[in-house]
Amino acid sequence: MKFHTSHVWTDADDMEHEAEVCVSYSYYAGYCGSMEQPPEDASVEVQSVIVKMGDMPDDVLETFVDSEELRQECMEDYAAMLADAAECRAEMRGDYDG
Repeated sequence: MKFHTSHVWTDADDMEHEAEVCVSYSYYAGYCGSMEQPPEDASVEVQSVIVKMGDMPDDVLETFVDSEELRQECMEDYAAMLADAAECRAEMRGDYDG
């Protein structure tokens, strides 16, 4: 999966910077569990972040890639993809109310 977003950070001189990035991630849908295996939550793993516009120092990029903020954005993108797919299926069945 891929999506575009921006990242804003403040440098040592209190100057604010922003970069536009393309994020690639993989997702695991989770597992509802069984008698032998416990349930597992859905999760995402950031594969790469490519800076498209602006400059991002390596240390800022590394911190961003490992951030909970970015993982949350990936989970939101994944959830939106699931919602879009469900809406598409509903439209194809003819039972969409939107």
